[in-house]
Amino acid sequence: MPTHSVARTKRFVPVLIFVSLFLISLPTTGLADQATARTQPLWEFGIGIASVSMPNYRGSKSRTTKTLPLPYLIYRGDFLQLDRQGIRGVFYDKERISLDLSADGSLPSSSNDDSLRSGMPDLDAAGEIGPSLNLALANTPALQLTLRLPLRAVVVSDFKSINHIGWKAHPQLRINASE
Repeated sequence: MPTHSVARTKRFVPVLIFVSLFLISLPTTGLADQATARTQPLWEFGIGIASVSMPNYRGSKSRTTKTLPLPYLIYRGDFLQLDRQGIRGVFYDKERISLDLSADGSLPSSSNDDSLRSGMPDLDAAGEIGPSLNLALANTPALQLTLRLPLRAVVVSDFKSINHIGWKAHPQLRINASE
C-alpha cells in the first residue's frame, strides 16, 4: 500500500471513532421497545464462571482454554445496550432495518504457546469497531432471515501504543427456520 494512503487511513480512524462516539451520545427517544423497557430492569449485575476456548491467533488450529470467574453486566438503555450479544449503540431501529455499533476483539497471543509460531513475534491484542447495517429480509413465524453488514476499523495494541492495521467487513446471513 502506498505511504500516502496509509497516512490518510491513520488519520481517518480517529475520525471514525469520534463519529461513532458522537452518534452514541445523541438523544434517541423511541428507539427501545417501550414494553420491554417496562418489564425488565435497566441494569442487571451478576457473577458466574466462564470457560473460553480461543484460537491462539486468527486461523490457528491450536487453541487456548481459560476458565475464570466472570462478572456480567446487562444494560438496557434506549440507545446503548450491553448484553450477551455484546455492547452496541442503536442509531436507527425500524421493523426491517437497523443501524448499530459493532465491535469485536482478540487477546494477545504468545508465540511460545504454539509450536507453529515458534520464533515469530508475539501477537498484540486487537480491537475492532464500526457501524453495522442489519436487514430483516424475512420475518415470519416459520422463517427469520437476517443480513448483517458490519464494517469495522481494526487496531492492535501492545498496551504502549495503538496502531491501525486495516478494515474488516464481515457480512453475515442468518437463517432461522422452524416447522
